[in-house]
Order: sequence, then structure tokens, then C-alpha cells
Amino acid sequence: AVAISAFYILMVSVDFDYNFNNQIKDYENIYCLVSNNESSNWINRPIGEAFINDIPSVENGGCLQPALGIETFYVKRSDEWNKIKGNFTMCSVSLLETFDAKFIEGSYDVLNNPTSIIITKSASQKKGLHVGDILKINLDIDFQLVVGGIIEDFPKNSEIGNFDGFLNILNRNIDDYSEWSFIYYLKLKDGIQNDKKSMDEILRNVTKKILEQNDDYKTPEEIESFLDNKNFSLVSLKD
Repeated sequence: AVAISAFYILMVSVDFDYNFNNQIKDYENIYCLVSNNESSNWINRPIGEAFINDIPSVENGGCLQPALGIETFYVKRSDEWNKIKGNFTMCSVSLLETFDAKFIEGSYDVLNNPTSIIITKSASQKKGLHVGDILKINLDIDFQLVVGGIIEDFPKNSEIGNFDGFLNILNRNIDDYSEWSFIYYLKLKDGIQNDKKSMDEILRNVTKKILEQNDDYKTPEEIESFLDNKNFSLVSLKD
């Protein structure tokens, strides 16, 4: 019996790993942006946004900042604040579009309000949250959030399947080359093959172009050193 149980656990684990991300719509076209010879996926926003906007083969893309994950909220019930726990993060609206978020209530438009948060269906059910609920992160400050929408859960065995809710990251650090705390995903257009050599060269050229406009990099040698160290590339969700 012990052997059978161990074998079952092993098979479940293998199935989870083998099918990781493949329930995401168009997962074959979605890539994580990595650097340092694929040893890091931390990117700054100016470079990440340039890859989305300046590469013709990119259909869409976005970022999240898991380092700013929020584990505790307070929800107002009958004039009292009740603590709830979960895994909430900040991301761009375009990231949710890239991963094809499906709204049950509300729409992408609610995230134009910087005080709105959207939550998953399971978080709504388990934590008793509803559209219109008022939330606080810190009871000692006046800042409040409102639940603006509910989306279908993302597949649990996927890159973003463990999050309960999302806040719009807006323009946070949008021009800050020093803040390397964002994870970027790019979705290539249908029919575009990610030939590593050619795509790496495209990423290098786009990076070089924006660094040449940045006063922090004053010489061609400094730029080339940065490019050699970072060595940006794309890793498929299939991998």
C-alpha cells in the first residue's frame, strides 16, 4: 500500500510538471523574458516595455511584481474590519490580457481606477468577497481599495495560478532603469517562431537603442558590457 501511494504521488507530480502552463490559452506563443544566460527573470520596466512596444513580432505582453505581494487584507463588514489572508500581487492590465483573463463580473475597465482590485472566483467564494467590497491593506492609514471585478481562476499549474487577486501596477517604475523586480511575459504573433539566435539579436538591438538614449550609459563600451552581461532571451511557457 505504501508503494502504491508513493507511486501515485510521483505520477501526480510528474503530471503536474509535464502539463505546467499548457492550459493557458495560446501558451505556445507566450514567453518569459530572462537574462544572465537564463539564470534570472528579473527585468526593469523601461527595457521590458520597449520589448513589447518596439518588436513587430510581439502581439502583447505585460509584467507582474511578485515581490510586492500582499498577504493580508481587511474587509469591512458591519462597520468592522475583518482580516483575510491570500496571495495578491500587482501586475499590468496587459499581463492579464496576455494570459486571457475571463471576467465573471466587471471588465478590464475597472482597473483604470487605481483603487480597484480584481479577484479570482475561488478567492471570492472562499473569502466571501464580492464586487463593491471595501478593503484596506493597513488599518492605520486612510487608503482603501474596492473589489472591482471577479475573474475565472487561472489554471493552478501555471505561472500565475497561485494568485488570488491583482492590482493594477499602472506606471510604477515605468522609467526606472535601476528597479529590477519585475517579471515580463511576451506573446508572439501567430505563426512567429522563436528562433533563439535571431530573437536574441532583436532583443539586443532594442536594448542597445534605448540605452543609447539613456545618459547613464555614456560610452559604447559601457553599453556593450551591459548587453553582454544581461544577454536577454525568451523562454517559452512550454519549457
